[in-house]
Amino acid sequence: APIQRCTRSQVSVNSVLGIRAFDLDRAVAAYPGFMDGDVQTVHDGLVSSFGIHTQGSVSISHLQEWLVPLLQQDGTNLYRTKGVVAVAGADNKFVFHGVHMLFNGEWGGEFAAGEVRDCKLIFIGKNLDEAKLRAGFDYCLATHENRARWLADLRFTVGDAVECFCDDDDDDAMDEDGDGGRAVMRGDAHDHSAHAGHDHSGGVVDSINAAESEEALMEIIREAVMDPPPPGRWARGTIKSCLYHDASMTPGMTVPYQVQLEGGKLVMCPEDHDGVIRRATSI
Repeated sequence: APIQRCTRSQVSVNSVLGIRAFDLDRAVAAYPGFMDGDVQTVHDGLVSSFGIHTQGSVSISHLQEWLVPLLQQDGTNLYRTKGVVAVAGADNKFVFHGVHMLFNGEWGGEFAAGEVRDCKLIFIGKNLDEAKLRAGFDYCLATHENRARWLADLRFTVGDAVECFCDDDDDDAMDEDGDGGRAVMRGDAHDHSAHAGHDHSGGVVDSINAAESEEALMEIIREAVMDPPPPGRWARGTIKSCLYHDASMTPGMTVPYQVQLEGGKLVMCPEDHDGVIRRATSI
């Protein structure tokens, strides 16, 4: 049979319809018992599926922070992961599809006037922990209650004195940025968004989208976890904003902190751990 090579199923309709790929008469001729009704089938009781349907929008930052580790850790048992979700601050739906550890997400069509903003997800897999999956997704919903939880889960608050790890690129950006504008601070080997080739507007989702195979995805993860941190320095500053977002970022995307460094420069902190940001030490 011919092999159709394609991306995202973009093939000619004539190549898949009317080609008699399955013919009942041919199947019966090859397998005389094909239509017998007394054939016993065995199903694995550990394999199941369930869906989540809830009104509201998600924080895309928290959605990817939940989904990526989930697929990395439980991907072998997650046969299919699908969703169409509303994202806070975005007019378009976000559509994603995962097969084990492979994941693809992209913006879909806009919500129609008067259409209810909601989220629909389907999980198919083995040994699914429905309660855990529901709780994980519920934490991503952009509600007032969750925002209070997100803020409470951060280690620092506005006004705290901190030190940020800035690499050489950040030094150059800050030197050139004489108008006090925005520079991006990067972290160490734990900062996947820095070392796996992710920008801070699309984050981990962008690099996973680019992975065309499980081997490519594993290489992204390997580079993120195992590569040594870039040369850099710790710079002192003060937390200026928590759960920061600006117009240059993907709708609904936030970073834990915006920090004003000594000298007035502003940087975004992509993750909240000691390899990226720590409490300022006494001088």
